[in-house]
Amino acid sequence: MKKRTFWLGAVLVAALALLVWQHFAAKSPSPPAPPATKGGAPASEGPPAAGAPAPDFAVPGLDGKELRLSDFRGKAVLLNFWATWCPPCREEMPFLENFYKAHQAEGLVLVAVNVMQRDSRESVAKYAADMGLTFPIGLDESYAAGQKYGVRFLPTSYLIDRQGMIVATKVGAFTKQELESYWEKLKK
Repeated sequence: MKKRTFWLGAVLVAALALLVWQHFAAKSPSPPAPPATKGGAPASEGPPAAGAPAPDFAVPGLDGKELRLSDFRGKAVLLNFWATWCPPCREEMPFLENFYKAHQAEGLVLVAVNVMQRDSRESVAKYAADMGLTFPIGLDESYAAGQKYGVRFLPTSYLIDRQGMIVATKVGAFTKQELESYWEKLKK
C-alpha cells in the first residue's frame, strides 16, 4: 500500500511539474531560429541596443502596401513583433490599440510586425478585424525584419525616437505603467 501511494504521489508531482513547465513555456513563445550563414553561425549579430540606429526594413503590409520603417522617421515609433498564436501577444494587443489611439495625435506610430511563423495573411487579417486594430501591420514572411532586430521571444518591442534611434527594448508584454513611463521619455 505504501509503495502504491508513493508511486501515485510521484506521478502526480511529475504531472504537476509538466503543467507548470508548459504554462511558462507558453508565456514566452519564440519565433523560428534565424537561418545560419555558410559557417553555421547565426546570420544576425543580435538585437540592436538602446542608443543604436533602428535598422530599416520593408515588409508587405496587411493592407497590401509595402511597410517600411523609415517611412515613419520624424515620429515616435513603438515597433512590436508579435503573432496571433502567442498568448502574451494576444493579451497585450487590445492594450496597445488603446494606447495607440490615446497618443496617435502626439506623434506616436505603432508598427506591429507579425513574424508569420504559424500565421497566414488570412489569420492575421481576421485577428486584426476581430480586434479592431487600426495601426499599421506588417507581415514578416521571411523573418528578415525579426532577424535584424534579434527577435527570439514574443512579444518583443522597440521604442524608437523621432531621429530613428532606439530608446528602449522590451521583451514580453508591456504593463500600462511601463508603457506610460517609456512614452514620457519617447515623446520628448
